[in-house]
Amino acid sequence: MATASIFNDSFDSCMRCSSNYNRIQPSLCQCKHCSESFCFDCMKEHNDELHQKKVELADQYNVLKQLVNDKKELITNETIKTKQQLSEWLKEYIDNLIIEREKIDMDIDQEEKQAQNYFSDIESELQTCMVDIQGFTKTNTFNSAAMEKLFDKLKKFKQQMDCVIILKDYDLPSTMPKYTFKVDYSSKTMKGSTELILPVFVYDELDPCNPPNIKQSCESNVTTTEKKQATEGKELFVPDENYFGNRDECEPTSYTVNCMATDGINIMYSSIKNSRRDLIAYCYLNINDVNYGQDDPYRPWFTSRIVDMIWWKSIEKFVCATKNGIFTVTFANQTFKIIRTTHNHSTNIHVAANTNFLWVYTDEQIMIYDITFELVQSMDFNVASNYIPRSFCITDNVVAFLVIRSDQRRSNILQVQFYDNNMRKIKSLDVGACEGSCMIRTVEADQFIIVNGEDTVYFMTSEGEKETITIERDANCVAVINRRNIVFSESESELQLINVKY
Repeated sequence: MATASIFNDSFDSCMRCSSNYNRIQPSLCQCKHCSESFCFDCMKEHNDELHQKKVELADQYNVLKQLVNDKKELITNETIKTKQQLSEWLKEYIDNLIIEREKIDMDIDQEEKQAQNYFSDIESELQTCMVDIQGFTKTNTFNSAAMEKLFDKLKKFKQQMDCVIILKDYDLPSTMPKYTFKVDYSSKTMKGSTELILPVFVYDELDPCNPPNIKQSCESNVTTTEKKQATEGKELFVPDENYFGNRDECEPTSYTVNCMATDGINIMYSSIKNSRRDLIAYCYLNINDVNYGQDDPYRPWFTSRIVDMIWWKSIEKFVCATKNGIFTVTFANQTFKIIRTTHNHSTNIHVAANTNFLWVYTDEQIMIYDITFELVQSMDFNVASNYIPRSFCITDNVVAFLVIRSDQRRSNILQVQFYDNNMRKIKSLDVGACEGSCMIRTVEADQFIIVNGEDTVYFMTSEGEKETITIERDANCVAVINRRNIVFSESESELQLINVKY
């Protein structure tokens, strides 16, 4: 608190009056802390200011203390969660190793059995030769032709035995799993004149040969303050039909896109980081979001590679298909939450969803799950032998399979096959030639979009209606925001944003 002393013989003027109010007032007292002279009114103001600074100082201390506690709790929680994730991964890895070992043992036993049968056949033939030789000895007669035939047989068996060798083709990795848990104390970004310290993230070491791309926002003229104001009071943002209108057609991603899906606003995608590990990342497309233009949040993907990905609106989660099962992914508060829902094992697996059910297509079988991932139906299904299934999607009434038909006379033909919910075929329609990756997705009730690795995009209905548009770059992956706004990609660090004009 400021304290004052009275000067009877001094006529010094008030410092605050002369500097702040352009007036002259005699000073009546002096602050012992700052040694400045004040009139009575200015002394009261000065005293109030000191009290206010004391309150602000206490508030800043309390905020910082709470922030420290929050960060300590975050580190503790992330440590526990990371150890749990690592334990789950190691358990799954060991289980997979045991399964693979059993399979290899079975293959070895099968090969041994086949070899023993091979030797048994030769031994049986040798026994026949021995009987013939003993016949020559007993009768003391010799048939030159028969003896030559025996010589030829024995020579043949000798050649067969000389050709028997052991071949071993194996790939037994000796590298140990690597996982790094770090706390970043230096990450920061400048927002105007405010220094914003980013939240503490758990991350694994980036591959130095494959660093993330530095994103350059095409909406750099939109300030952070404007973005915050644009989203204040909006609990739910729903893109309209002009979501991609009046903006650049290309949006950079921090990593190369492999599979992708949209939650109706932004994009989640998988990326092949290296031969041993993938990652998932989230790319913001909403220019009014404060995270737009920043590096894509990501996390390592520790299970087998994602081969198909969709957004299931009914449960508000991404669904990812791998050869070792189905996983759901939720992204909130810059954090990915991953849950395994099924344990299917198949090298060829695709997923699709409508309002009530998730359909999983594996080799020769379709499994249908409800929103709690309980299996409600399983049916045998397979396309003809000269067709290769590539992708499928569903509505509440129609199932659309995208297949490649082998044709020796010309290039492989891309075909879409429409079925009802009981897998009774409605119609088959040729789309065009296809030599690479392709995908089909639902646009609306009975409209489907198809990409085949080229710059031509096909829109089709189960009634046979067909339209095409041409986009700027080739695309083999597609995600539908809404009927007007569609995202395309072709295994690049870039998304094509197209506002479709029907």
